[in-house]
Amino acid sequence: MIIPIGDIRGCAIYQRRAIPAAIEQQSYCIYPRNLYIDIQKQCVDCHRAFIFFAKEQQYWFEQLKFWIDANAIKCFECRKKSRAINRLQITYVNLIIKDHIAP
Repeated sequence: MIIPIGDIRGCAIYQRRAIPAAIEQQSYCIYPRNLYIDIQKQCVDCHRAFIFFAKEQQYWFEQLKFWIDANAIKCFECRKKSRAINRLQITYVNLIIKDHIAP
């Protein structure tokens, strides 16, 4: 069992897998992140606890160039479900538009 070392705004933080950040690759306004650490959060959809892993944060902020203030609010499963629903909605809208354009 991994024990949290602290708490930030109601989210448990873990030091076990701290990853040094490449500040020059981050998009930030005032303060960059020097380290990425595992953070336990609660999903806004299913209300289950999940961990926003340090490696995932590094990918978000350095590869995808998300703003450093962005935050995971949904667990992986709920994010996956949301993306699937969004794809279905786009498909549906495209079918409606195609139906209205057809003679």
